[in-house]
Amino acid sequence: MSPLLYRRSTDAGVTWSEPREIDPGEGGNRKWVVAADPNSAAVYVSWYGNAEETEADIGMDDYLDIFLLASTDGGETWSDRRIVNDGARSPDGVKRYDPGLSIAPNGRLDIAWYDFRNSPVPEGLVNYDFNGGGMQDVYYTSSSDNGETFARPDQRITDRIIDRTIGVWSNNYHSHTNIGVTSDDGGVYFAWQDSRNGDAATDAEDVYFASLLYEGETLQGELAVSSEDEDPPVWPLLIGAVAVGMAFATIAFLVLARKRTS
Repeated sequence: MSPLLYRRSTDAGVTWSEPREIDPGEGGNRKWVVAADPNSAAVYVSWYGNAEETEADIGMDDYLDIFLLASTDGGETWSDRRIVNDGARSPDGVKRYDPGLSIAPNGRLDIAWYDFRNSPVPEGLVNYDFNGGGMQDVYYTSSSDNGETFARPDQRITDRIIDRTIGVWSNNYHSHTNIGVTSDDGGVYFAWQDSRNGDAATDAEDVYFASLLYEGETLQGELAVSSEDEDPPVWPLLIGAVAVGMAFATIAFLVLARKRTS
């Protein structure tokens, strides 16, 4: 079990504050991400873990949830740990991984993650060790009050479930990164690794993109989902960039890809 430490710089990284613990940690906690609001003093940290386990090794029957810490004064003080996803502490051992964070110019906090809640079998149950197999989706929620509360129910982003018996998520690769998320006041934009065009022989994955639009604080319209794909293997690099007043997402590939719409 590893505690979460925080330090900050106010001079572009020339000097740093002393590290201090802002969360004691828990079993399996990892993949921490940080987002700072350029228009306020809000700072957020998110990760996945199990609040009831103190060991790093999490079994197939143990759940993993998405956690958030929030500061509204530039990291001087921090909230207690909060669970982001609904269906927390699942008795069925549902696991959630690799959160991505983004802050819209209006201060809305957007969070997305990989989620096994719809999998017909638990992750790792059939012919796989932990962190292998099963099927997952990308889910999303938001907060307009600095992480005090979250929109319910969670919003499913993927238009079809992702088979994790295929691809580099499992199969002794275990290559997965946090969801790519970026925001503007009018929408949220997501990128993730997806095995729908792969098979067991190639273990290929592609990067898929979806946009979710807002009208004020209300979600509107349908999800738009598209992909860039190429004959396997495809190794993606996701780059999310945010600017004041606007946001954009760039997906770069280490191979040439042809574009198609799913």
